[in-house]
Amino acid sequence: MAKKPPASRDKFSPEALEFGRRLQRELVRKQWNQSDLARAAKKFVPDIERYNISHWVRGQHMPTPVNLDAIARALGVEPTTLIPQGAVNGGAPSPFSLMTQPDGRVELHINRTVSMETAMKIAALLQQEDK
Repeated sequence: MAKKPPASRDKFSPEALEFGRRLQRELVRKQWNQSDLARAAKKFVPDIERYNISHWVRGQHMPTPVNLDAIARALGVEPTTLIPQGAVNGGAPSPFSLMTQPDGRVELHINRTVSMETAMKIAALLQQEDK
């Protein structure tokens, strides 16, 4: 059986590639390598490994919202610093988008099918935020 050729960068989504550029910029700013970020992010999400950081920097994948929050917290930046606005993920809508508002809050859009239980948990969290 013939081996598949390695995926080329131009097949990665524009969103993931831009995310990788932004993540690398923050690593340089902090004078960290990928292992440094993985160690710092583990304080928030224990299963983040250096290979995850490598995939994100190379634009192979986008992190989950939980992992995005962990790496942003580890870097000391807002998640919106890392997420490109208006980019698409391989032609499909991104599962979420964040837009910073003038008052410093973030407008969150979620484009994902979830269970009723998950939807109710999200709604409860949002109601708590409004109080």
